[in-house]
Amino acid sequence: MTLPFTLLWLLSGGPASHLAPSHPAPQHRPAPAVQAEFGYPDGVALGRDGSLYVVDTDNSVVKKISPAGEITTVLSANLKYPTGVALGLDGTLYVADAGSRAVWRLAPAATAADKLTGRGFTFPSAVAVTPDGTLYVADAGAGAGGSVQKISPAGQAEVVAKNLHKPSGLALGADGTVYVAESTTNTILQLTPTGQTSVAAQGLALDQPHGLAVGTDGVLYVADSYHHRVLTISPTGRVATLAEGLSYPSGLAVDAAGTVYVADTGHGVLKRVSAAGTISAVPAPALDIKASAAGSQSTKP
Repeated sequence: MTLPFTLLWLLSGGPASHLAPSHPAPQHRPAPAVQAEFGYPDGVALGRDGSLYVVDTDNSVVKKISPAGEITTVLSANLKYPTGVALGLDGTLYVADAGSRAVWRLAPAATAADKLTGRGFTFPSAVAVTPDGTLYVADAGAGAGGSVQKISPAGQAEVVAKNLHKPSGLALGADGTVYVAESTTNTILQLTPTGQTSVAAQGLALDQPHGLAVGTDGVLYVADSYHHRVLTISPTGRVATLAEGLSYPSGLAVDAAGTVYVADTGHGVLKRVSAAGTISAVPAPALDIKASAAGSQSTKP
């Protein structure tokens, strides 16, 4: 029997305190061939061309699904326990890798990723990037030692929030507000550009919130992982359930039309949720994996 990577990581002395309870063991259920399958999908990012980037934690890779359904492994070298992913406007890919305690940055024309360590990370769990290339990194830390770091395009790092309880998700609003999912307190925080911290919405009954995303209309999307659902919070604070019946949803991304892409982690697949709440699997062609000279893999129909 092959043990899931999550369990192997625990047995090998990995940061067990960070894997429970926010990293449940995936349910390796058979899925139709038309679904893109992953060992343990976590972070999700959406490219300007409609391509999707998905962190597959168990396999220590980041995969890209093009609008035509082509699957490419865009980053695997150096990754040990990838968790979050973000994409800059210029196409630069940022990956939070808890296993190496770093963020890896892959420029569009680069053949290898470079390592960002900020002011030192314990368990980088999520990343988000602004249009000008400023990077925000959620570091789950240990206990109440979580933080959010801000790294400028020039590489200058500063801590913008500290003493957090396992921050596991990040999202950026158009006004510069940074939203943070604090897993162990079941709270969504918002950090204003002026440095003020407050609760994004009062009275939310969450259980291990994880991924976050903000739509063009200012709606905040929340993966309420242990309630197996995705919630929406309007700019006026109205809370609604967009999708239910998922299995430990984690990473989220949303397009301009309000379509949400969610890592349905427990089922090992990526799901698409329409603005009306209709859930479908993200299709993918049959796999024909080829390795490139750089070590990445391409899957073509």
